[in-house]
Amino acid sequence: MASVTENTPASYKLELMTAYGPVFRDVLRQPPRDCAPSEVPIIDLSGIWGDLESRRALAATVREAAENTGFFYIRNHGIPQEVIEAAFTQTKRFFAQGDEEKRAVSTARSRWFNGWVEKHGTQASPSETRDYREGFGWRYDPRYDPDPKDLGAVPEDIKPWIRGEEFVWDGTGHLPDFKRDVIAYWQECLKLARRMIRIFALALDLPETYFDSIVTYPGADGVLNYYPKNEEGADAPIDVGLGAHTDLQCFTFLWQDSVGGLQVLTKEGEWIKVPPVKDTFVVNIGDFLMRLSNDRFKSTVHRVFNHAPVDRYSMPIFFGFNFNEKCSVLPSCTSESNPAKYEPITCGEDSTGTLQYSNVVIFTPVSNTHAHLPILDHSLFFSPQSFFLTLTTLTTQHTNIKQATSSPVIDLNTKASPTHPPYPQHQVATAKMDISDSFRIVNIVVAVIMILGGISQFFPLGFQSIIIGCYVILFGAGTPMKPTATGLLEFQIPPQVSRYASFLFSFIGRGAFYIFVGCILLDGHVLRIIAGSIVGLVGVCYAVLEFIPSIEPPANMREADAGWGAEQV
Repeated sequence: MASVTENTPASYKLELMTAYGPVFRDVLRQPPRDCAPSEVPIIDLSGIWGDLESRRALAATVREAAENTGFFYIRNHGIPQEVIEAAFTQTKRFFAQGDEEKRAVSTARSRWFNGWVEKHGTQASPSETRDYREGFGWRYDPRYDPDPKDLGAVPEDIKPWIRGEEFVWDGTGHLPDFKRDVIAYWQECLKLARRMIRIFALALDLPETYFDSIVTYPGADGVLNYYPKNEEGADAPIDVGLGAHTDLQCFTFLWQDSVGGLQVLTKEGEWIKVPPVKDTFVVNIGDFLMRLSNDRFKSTVHRVFNHAPVDRYSMPIFFGFNFNEKCSVLPSCTSESNPAKYEPITCGEDSTGTLQYSNVVIFTPVSNTHAHLPILDHSLFFSPQSFFLTLTTLTTQHTNIKQATSSPVIDLNTKASPTHPPYPQHQVATAKMDISDSFRIVNIVVAVIMILGGISQFFPLGFQSIIIGCYVILFGAGTPMKPTATGLLEFQIPPQVSRYASFLFSFIGRGAFYIFVGCILLDGHVLRIIAGSIVGLVGVCYAVLEFIPSIEPPANMREADAGWGAEQV
């Protein structure tokens, strides 16, 4: 009789989410092994501050690592140890809080996936469990750029991509020096990243300043990660800390504590351990740099398991180009025999999934008891980029997850056809359907009715009727209706206000307001009765929704929303 071992396949299919649909990698069924020095080398970065010849020598070393596994360590990186330690202390302090305190900065409050993600709040790979980790993410904000910026001079095509949100710092203001220490760490990493992109330029046979003009407002997102300790025993099966994925932008700096757990998938289908090395950062290539290099540099699949009986923490920083810049495959990476495999695209389009896999439909939020699926934006977070958000998350009800049955299946281990370029082993699909649009339509209709009802108040003319009419028109054009289809008025409530004055940011508040305006409109004229009745009934419906636990106000009612072409201001 055949043994169990004889009947078990030597490998399994690992499913990865990409912009082209699900792709699969063959993975060997064997425990992760230790990495060899040649697979994840330790590179001395001190040459980055040397002369041009020193920088060229460093670039040659980086090139070799980037073309191999796409992972390497850096030491002598120049980031002060006291800055790292301060950020590490703040990371532990933040995650030591109760969930109620952390929920004050939940990504549910964010338009751009800034903030806290709870345990099992993401699922990076459909082949693995939900991610047993918590994260706190933030996006690039020119106010904190170590290269000082004139905020009034930010280019118009950059502004829509500035997605930092102050609520993550306001909501952590009770933690002494949290904002100061975390931003200081991010700033040091950003300064190093701008030097490092020059080394990558040299490594790609380009002038070292080749990328300087497109990292002025970079995709530079940060995440603090917490992987709870393993309480099941060393050999017990546990949930993955962060599922298999690739990072989205150009490269990632990862500081990890002494616990370990990072694993990288080799091209042979083996998981290898990338353990902590004292006084180093791990650097890995992201999808966008792989794309620009025509697959010369490798964006490699990786994941995290925390098998240790102690908590694990990490602090990745993701770095990419200005999101508005359209980039082509680099001229140094193509030839007659090796033409460009990719069309020009902006880093923002790539990161937010403009090449999205349209057959996947995901309905967003609606409950505090929900399943979560990853979409991309960077920054796991996580789009916040892999995640770490760089994977970002969508909250969905279990019953609202639908996937087309005609989805193509891509096996990365098979050869691409001559008529279709190989599918890249990266990018997270971001297709979604947001109920915010439904509420936006309702609010637009109510706004139009308010305006018409306000105009009707002018007849017959009278001091009181004119005042009431003007107020109702203003209400319809602005406050209760923040973004409108015709752009009547668009504004964003300052965080200092929205933190305390949230009257219109809830179903009950908005419902009460609509009922109030509806009552004002109700009068003897038939048009006023119709307008007032419609506005009032919508208000009653909103008030009822407050008591339905499976539905919560969408983002466009919590804050001014950038949907339908409106810009964040």
